[in-house]
Amino acid sequence: MGIISPSELSISTSPFADAAEEIWGKWAGYAVAGGAVIACLGALNGWILLQGQLPLAASQDKLFPPFFHRLSNRNIPTMGIIISSLLASILIVMNYTQGMVSMFTFIIMLATLSTLIPYAFSSLADMVLYFRDEGIQRKKTFLLHSAISIPALLFSLWAIYGLGYVKLLWGLVLLIVGIPFYYYARRKKS
Repeated sequence: MGIISPSELSISTSPFADAAEEIWGKWAGYAVAGGAVIACLGALNGWILLQGQLPLAASQDKLFPPFFHRLSNRNIPTMGIIISSLLASILIVMNYTQGMVSMFTFIIMLATLSTLIPYAFSSLADMVLYFRDEGIQRKKTFLLHSAISIPALLFSLWAIYGLGYVKLLWGLVLLIVGIPFYYYARRKKS
């Protein structure tokens, strides 16, 4: 295996940049790759801001321990940022042997799972609430509820199934890890 020269390297490993390069030339590949870099930096900035606010909001609702509720002198939820960054770093270290693309895909799949589970439960809850309703409106809204809730539930379950058993097991582990925090917060609430 020899050393790869810079001329043999592709602009990126992004299929969009590669496609743009094939269609419009090298300049388009660089433009699309540059746009991807800008998008990633914007997403990273948003993630850093978000990772402190979510634990803060959960703590304010008394669903997380109260130490997430404390703010620094500049009103920054530092504990949420530190713990979220630590957990993300642990996740990255645990998957570093898989390569960056596999690790990124794994993290995205876990994030997708964490979104699909509430979607599935929301769809199920909508159907349960619909069948508990005894009023005249029930007959009028049957098609509306069934046209939205049933496909949403089926899609959520199909997408969860499509993630594969490894991601489901990791999601279950992360859910189990969160249970003591929930009970701790509930105990403090009462």
